[in-house]
Amino acid sequence: MGLKPFMILGDPKLYEYLHDYGIDTFDDLFGQGYRHYDWEKRKEWIVDTLLSFKDKDYNDLYNSILPRLIKNRDKMPSIFKKNKDRFNYIVNNLT
Repeated sequence: MGLKPFMILGDPKLYEYLHDYGIDTFDDLFGQGYRHYDWEKRKEWIVDTLLSFKDKDYNDLYNSILPRLIKNRDKMPSIFKKNKDRFNYIVNNLT
């Protein structure tokens, strides 16, 4: 939502969920190190990827991906609604 690209050190299936929601995870920039099941390999992927950007022009990079960041942000309200509806369905069916 903050119009920033991201890498996540979390459950390896998290990226699959993001893709299912239509979220751009910038695989062309960052690669797919999130596919490693070993969390230490995912950690190394994040550190190595961040280091690879140390000499880049951040303004040019940001401007080149801004339309994709905006698309991600614009998807968020529908994702929030979908998850809220799922939560409410579960809560309403507990009794």
